[in-house]
Amino acid sequence: MQREQILSRGKAPMDEGKIVLVGNESDVLHCGYSHAISDAGKRYPSAVHYTHSMILSQLGVDENVILELLCTSACDVPLKARQLLLENMPAGHDMNSLASYLQSSKQAYSMQGLRLRVDQDKLFEKALMNTKDALLIVCDPRDKELGIGMDENQFVEWMAREKADSQMVEFWMKNEAAKPPALGGYFPATQ
Repeated sequence: MQREQILSRGKAPMDEGKIVLVGNESDVLHCGYSHAISDAGKRYPSAVHYTHSMILSQLGVDENVILELLCTSACDVPLKARQLLLENMPAGHDMNSLASYLQSSKQAYSMQGLRLRVDQDKLFEKALMNTKDALLIVCDPRDKELGIGMDENQFVEWMAREKADSQMVEFWMKNEAAKPPALGGYFPATQ
């Protein structure tokens, strides 16, 4: 499979492959892209800041601690949020007892942050609309939870080695048990 057949960044899908690869936080389609969003009278530097701030807030973490998170660069937000949670763990909990909550909350608040961004960032809305019905894949080597844990080049090479196409990747998204271990996590296709 040619790189051009599956790689389309922020443009309409290039052909029947219908896959758009989203890079790191410098990519307008990435949730860590620097565009402030507002919600309930508060501003967040990016959708990823919003996501983790909301999770910490729901867990009762002090607002001053959350302000520290808002001063963190987007690429470091997930690690900083984890550190702040460990330092401010709600009584009677640990990371294991919160694992399910954290996963579902990360998905829900990420989607909410991106919805807010669509409403408040016309460049993002246009880029998203240009992807049409393409499968969006986050290619950020630092993000194995909501992305695939590889950069664009690694993913294109991996797809060629596996002889995978967009239908196969979509199948893996819907069937976690069939997903190759080399791929990271991602939102369920039903989101």
